[in-house]
Amino acid sequence: MPPAYSALLELLAMPFALEAVHRSLGRAFDLDAADNSEYDESVLRVLLCLRLAPGGALRAKDISVQMLKSTSHVSRLIDRAEEGHLLARQPDPEDRRAHRVMLTDRGVEAIDAYVPHAAGMLDEVLRSALSEAELATLIRLLERVEARALELVETREAGRGR
Repeated sequence: MPPAYSALLELLAMPFALEAVHRSLGRAFDLDAADNSEYDESVLRVLLCLRLAPGGALRAKDISVQMLKSTSHVSRLIDRAEEGHLLARQPDPEDRRAHRVMLTDRGVEAIDAYVPHAAGMLDEVLRSALSEAELATLIRLLERVEARALELVETREAGRGR
């Protein structure tokens, strides 16, 4: 195999490595949620997406993108959380066909009670693997890669007339 081709394969391995980290952290989050919350870990992820959202509201489609799950799966999670009075749906002012999902007071209480546990688990993982400087560098580099990837997506979508 030519060295240039090997370098290309190494480059293509990076997204898989990022996905592996995402899966591992997700599994750790799931186990932590099971130990430290009365709510299902998937519902907690929906609540966390909403807690982190600018304005505190998202469409189901946007939550599904963040969670890397199908919209139908996320809609079922939203239904469960709504039955538990953790969130509410409101008409989307920008799209009459869609709804925005937002936390209720009970949902805010539920996610705020869990956040210290999740942050503690993440802190334990990251600080045992990386120094403060390495962690700061990792965050900065990932932000740069994300920004560039988003620029590329926007450019290519604009070229397709989207």
